[in-house]
Amino acid sequence: LDYFEDDDTPVIVLELYDRSLWAELREREINRSPGREELFSEKELGQILFDISKGLSFIHYHGMVHHDIKPENILLKQKKDGGIHYALSDFGITKKIKHTIIRKTTQSSGVSLTIQYSSPERLRGISKNIPNSDIFSLGSTIYELTGTKTEVPLGTILNNNGEIPEFNGSYSDE
Repeated sequence: LDYFEDDDTPVIVLELYDRSLWAELREREINRSPGREELFSEKELGQILFDISKGLSFIHYHGMVHHDIKPENILLKQKKDGGIHYALSDFGITKKIKHTIIRKTTQSSGVSLTIQYSSPERLRGISKNIPNSDIFSLGSTIYELTGTKTEVPLGTILNNNGEIPEFNGSYSDE
């Protein structure tokens, strides 16, 4: 909504959101009805994909890569029509933002990632700005939202020539 500096400290003003997708996921896991496989409906997953893909398209168009797409960094809020809107947050490791906001830093602090959502190339140590890494992380997030658990992160499975297990639930091929 706005940005300014206060005593050389950059301030970014964002819209207020109710909670994180991670909090919603954990609540649904706790309250899941016996016999129900899906944690989120196909319609809900579609809305998450739509909203977050719009955000990713915007930042990728402007030469940024988020580098940390995961449920904790997706916020949600109730809309007036009863629907839910999802938005990306936590751009702390987005390289372009980091170098713009943290002007007093003389060198990068290295690679940051959340292993569970990291793409195969990021897990191999390729840290350059690759938009496809964000898309993979969004896919890993959606995979988790189906309620499917894996012992090994999806990127690691692919790096070892393994196949990603089918997800839980009755979702259409679309």
